[in-house]
Amino acid sequence: MFAFGEQSARGFKLKGGTYASHTGDEGCFLDLSSSSPVTDLCVGPRLLSFVNRDGNAFIIRLNPGKDGAWVRGRQKHVESKKKFRAVSCTNDTLYLLSDQGQLFCVQPHVPLRPFEALRGVSVSQVSCGSHHSLALTRDGRMFSWGVDARGQLGLGKSDSKTSSPQPVRSVSELLVVQVAAGGEQSFCLTVSGGVWSWGCNSSGQLGLGDTTDRHTPHLLQHLNMKQTCHISCGEAHTAVLTQVKLTPEDGAAVKPELTVCVLQDGAVYTFGSGQHGQLGHNSFRDELRPRLVAELRGSKVTAVACGRLHTVLLTHSHMYFCGVHGPADGGRQDSAAVPLLVQLPCEHTEGLSIRQIFAGEHCSYATRSLQVRHMELDWFKQKCLMFVCLCDQEKDDQSVSHTPLTDLINIWISGTQSWRKTKREITQTFSSASYLNRSFLDHRKHFETSPNQCGLDLNAAQNSFSKLLDKPTVMKEVERACKSLIRSLSPCPVGVECLRVYLLLTEFLHVLHQPASRKGSLLAKALATVILKLPGDSIRVLGDWWSALPADVRERHVLVWKNAAVYSLNDSKSLLQVLQLMYNKNKSLGPDRTPNSIFNIPVNMDMVHESVLWKLEPTYRAQLGEVPILFSFPFLMNFPTRHLALRLNNEHLQSQRPLNWLWPDWWFDEFEDYLEFSSVFGQPFTLRLRREHTLEDTFAQLSLANQQDFRKPLQLISAESGMFMFNDSATLAWFSSRQATPPLEHYFLFGVLCGLAVYHFHMVFLPFPLALFKKLLGVAPCLDDLCQLSPCTGKSLRCLLEEYSDDVIQSLDMDLSKTKSEVICIYCMLLQICWDQMEVALDPDNPDRPVTAQNKEEFVSAFVEHVFTTSVKSQFKEFRRGFFSTADRHIVELFSPEELRDILVGRELTDWSRLKQSAVYEGVFHENHPTIRMFWEVFDELTEEQRKALLWFITGFETLPILTVDIKIRFRGLSSKQEGLSEDHISPNPTHATAFWSCLCTPPKS
Repeated sequence: MFAFGEQSARGFKLKGGTYASHTGDEGCFLDLSSSSPVTDLCVGPRLLSFVNRDGNAFIIRLNPGKDGAWVRGRQKHVESKKKFRAVSCTNDTLYLLSDQGQLFCVQPHVPLRPFEALRGVSVSQVSCGSHHSLALTRDGRMFSWGVDARGQLGLGKSDSKTSSPQPVRSVSELLVVQVAAGGEQSFCLTVSGGVWSWGCNSSGQLGLGDTTDRHTPHLLQHLNMKQTCHISCGEAHTAVLTQVKLTPEDGAAVKPELTVCVLQDGAVYTFGSGQHGQLGHNSFRDELRPRLVAELRGSKVTAVACGRLHTVLLTHSHMYFCGVHGPADGGRQDSAAVPLLVQLPCEHTEGLSIRQIFAGEHCSYATRSLQVRHMELDWFKQKCLMFVCLCDQEKDDQSVSHTPLTDLINIWISGTQSWRKTKREITQTFSSASYLNRSFLDHRKHFETSPNQCGLDLNAAQNSFSKLLDKPTVMKEVERACKSLIRSLSPCPVGVECLRVYLLLTEFLHVLHQPASRKGSLLAKALATVILKLPGDSIRVLGDWWSALPADVRERHVLVWKNAAVYSLNDSKSLLQVLQLMYNKNKSLGPDRTPNSIFNIPVNMDMVHESVLWKLEPTYRAQLGEVPILFSFPFLMNFPTRHLALRLNNEHLQSQRPLNWLWPDWWFDEFEDYLEFSSVFGQPFTLRLRREHTLEDTFAQLSLANQQDFRKPLQLISAESGMFMFNDSATLAWFSSRQATPPLEHYFLFGVLCGLAVYHFHMVFLPFPLALFKKLLGVAPCLDDLCQLSPCTGKSLRCLLEEYSDDVIQSLDMDLSKTKSEVICIYCMLLQICWDQMEVALDPDNPDRPVTAQNKEEFVSAFVEHVFTTSVKSQFKEFRRGFFSTADRHIVELFSPEELRDILVGRELTDWSRLKQSAVYEGVFHENHPTIRMFWEVFDELTEEQRKALLWFITGFETLPILTVDIKIRFRGLSSKQEGLSEDHISPNPTHATAFWSCLCTPPKS
């Protein structure tokens, strides 16, 4: 073993029975008496201890010398029948961990004894700081004890000292794979590389970007997705080994929960106190955040160890150190601010490689190995359970905590072990959030776990859970354990890794609901209640995870909550609230979103009837109490059901009579034709208009009418507006923002007209972008809406966001786009635009502010806000007020913007073959009549625009009413005899009559 640093060699027993008497300050080779290699070593202010591969432990204490200095004594064997595999020490207490997981301690003048506080607990790791200790159990629990003056125990309280180990509950749902303690700071590492720190932070040694102490574990955001695999702590600095690529061994079977790997391409980050250069950044200042040791970039670091004021690093071929008390030229112990190569004696390294490194108080050690096929890093296995070294031929621990859940399920359903043992294992696994959070990991992606990536293989989870259906007794026991788990879940998870359990429980619920059961519904309600209590950030992470899943998995999760809600609809508010969150997230997914129909449930017509009655009849509202489920969660209704609710609401307001008479017996038998059901109640509200003054007469009569008249059936609407601006192609209109516009009352009356169209189910020609309907429903327009209104402008802005580099943006000094009616004028790239023939400063407080790569998103957002909101605020406010003065706001808000547009404008006919298939012939006409055959031959040759013109001629519209299954054209042959007219009075051209069936009247052609 190599030793270097202050008194590094003194006291070791060498071969031949002698003891090293020299200090080894400048580095030396120690030929130890034991032939078994050292596997773990720790150095404290008052003692040194190590264990070898045979499980023997040794201790060297420091004793006060004659001059008052502390001098090392001689190496002594720790007498015990136990085999030890790890050691760690505080300033005065040594802890030894046996290969059976028992923890022992040695104190001054007190011989080896079991650590009673953790008797019966199987411990996998122990790590000590100056006056506190951390222990990690084999089932993933973490305990802390000792001095807590700076919060280093992570218990969230300010007790000065705790002698009995206390569980660190805030990370109980994480699978911790390593614990590390420094002077007064503590760290833990999770299975997916998450790093958590707490305790003293006076020099930034927690890596959180400040110098404030922490009394509970906090996540190091700067190390997210760095694939951290090891942490080492000094007195006031910390080093982490990251970016380790996991390469499966050729021919090795890789399980989702266990990665057999070779460690490659490591990088080291250091932070905390840099007073003595121990961070290796060529400076002596503190670092408050993890910083890459650039001097070793590309060196493939494989190990790192921190002493009190120094750091030792190991690559495949060399060892480096930085800080104080390392070997230096001339024997001086100067500070090294960059990693310096440690020169090892050639006679002791030829043909060998460095196997492990250890760093302690003011000294460091390195062991050599003959095995060079792969790195044999036993300390990785001891301190970081996520790695399995290929060179280690010993059998791994076979406890439940280390057995993949897939294998356990196969054992349970096979019945090859006792039921008592199976029940115990089910309780240990499915009652443990930390166990589930590490189960079914995607072995390639789980190191990338973040708010956007869950790192789970949910299809593997579904396949494993489905096997439980083959063993009802096992399924029942798992369900019982899951109930216990749900009750124990923390309402404030400390990190995203804690949230994996919610996705896995959803997968289990999907299996449990096959078929739907009351028990499954109750378990789903319990889980929904816990989800709704989570902080907003955690709910958003779950939503982002769900939205990133494959489409079939997303649909599967929707069905879980929907089926549970349907089973008990009247008592499922929490389930529906979870569905609402999923529905809202789904709307933002664009073309990749799950179809809205997946969220719909079968709705009894009585529910629609009762819901409308609740809204319209105060007495009925008092009788039913709370808002009906269909109005609280409108996404449950499909579009025909919501459309029906709108029709019932409007017809009741027209009649001002009870609704029960709206349900004749034949209505239920002919539900598919309910759009043809129309009644006219009372006298219509008639607008008497002069053809040459249509708009003026309309607004004049509307302004004088009583608002109750708006509830009457509308006999005629016809409007053209001069209040709007049009895009270049004159295909879409928007509210004009110029001052010289018609009175605001006109916008109110225009809104009244549009509201009346909805109220009476009339289609209107309304050439507006989708943004109009979004704003009516309270949905903010976006850049896509501007692209629809003004494609050239929108495309320019999108290029600015997505394609233009910083250099291009800085070089632009001309307009991004110029069109006839709107211009993006960015003179010298200032936040100024020209819209609707007016120049506007988007930042009035700083009109000369330039557009840069940093504020380009702000500029685009401000542009969209100006076009759709700021510039037309008064106009749209009046339009919206007029619209909802006739259209019922609560019913209209049941629809999406696209659906509201289709109600007002209709939808395009795309399958023109249906027009021919549904045609009806009367009189002399039949399918093979020459006139009919001639008509369809010409029709087939028409362009798309010509066909729309024909549809407009026949029906009066270029679109179809929403929910129209088919448009049926009726051909009627005209003759003088039939019509009682002379031949001179029969027009040679076709005429039309529009109704629910559009009629084309034409004389027969020869």
